[in-house]
Amino acid sequence: MSSNAPQRTARTLALRAVKTLLRALPPIALVAWVATTGPFDQMAPRLADADWLPFVLAIAVNFLIFQPIRALRWRVAMTDPPRFPTILAAVVEGSATSAILGTAVGDVVRSARLGRPASFATDLGSSLADRVCEYLALTILLGTTAIIGVIPLPWLAAPFSLACAMAAMARWHPRVAPLLARWPRIHAGLSGMASALNMRNVAAMTGLAFAGWCSEMLMLHLVLGAVGLPSGLGTAALVVISINVATALPGVPANLGTFEAGVVFALAKFGVDTQVALSFALLYHGLHLVPTVLVGGTSWAVRELMPRAGRR
Repeated sequence: MSSNAPQRTARTLALRAVKTLLRALPPIALVAWVATTGPFDQMAPRLADADWLPFVLAIAVNFLIFQPIRALRWRVAMTDPPRFPTILAAVVEGSATSAILGTAVGDVVRSARLGRPASFATDLGSSLADRVCEYLALTILLGTTAIIGVIPLPWLAAPFSLACAMAAMARWHPRVAPLLARWPRIHAGLSGMASALNMRNVAAMTGLAFAGWCSEMLMLHLVLGAVGLPSGLGTAALVVISINVATALPGVPANLGTFEAGVVFALAKFGVDTQVALSFALLYHGLHLVPTVLVGGTSWAVRELMPRAGRR
């Protein structure tokens, strides 16, 4: 055994500890924030007087508009797409996994849930192409709000860098592909992403991404108005942007802490008290988290049981 082996092991353990700590920091900060501020005192009267129909409509928009748009966008990126209901089920199940484990896990899970082991790498590549266009649409929205001075210009760096990195991978794929021949899955995934990122597909997926953001703005408009908070288009747009920039941090379980920070930052721009904004963030996060996990988990269970019933 090499004399450097214990040193490498210690370094690996230290890196894992640092990664675990970084993942745990946002949830820990959120728990500490809630414990010290008691945010629900001011929100409780608002909820008592709220009309619950907007909450139901917001959940309906999520599953009847937002999730189908995501499925359609992914279908555009595929070269050999399965039936749309299969894609939609995989997207919802991936969203449920993302809601629990963090944003980055959903793409892997939804690609696996298509049930095509032979083309898993290609499906994951098309999912990453879909993600490129989502970040491209987010960058355009961010740029628009940055120009009018609503958000700081440096916010553009995160989604723009991700979109550029993935676009560069697609652009230089033909030159890099021969070097990846020894790793067939990576080669297939990059090939799937590169083939999906042609001009026609990028335009279609970016347009669908804008439609998805608009449906999420509608959800926010409904819920903000239901609890008596500013609910105009500008408010909803800024909250959507802030949430998506904040939750771009990968690996945070259930996006706890990052999601709430994005909402609080956005609502503070419109003069909403910090405690009220935090309580709304927790309410809106739960409105996303609980139904998505329930519907995604149900879809997963049903699709697992159906083949067994067929065999019996």
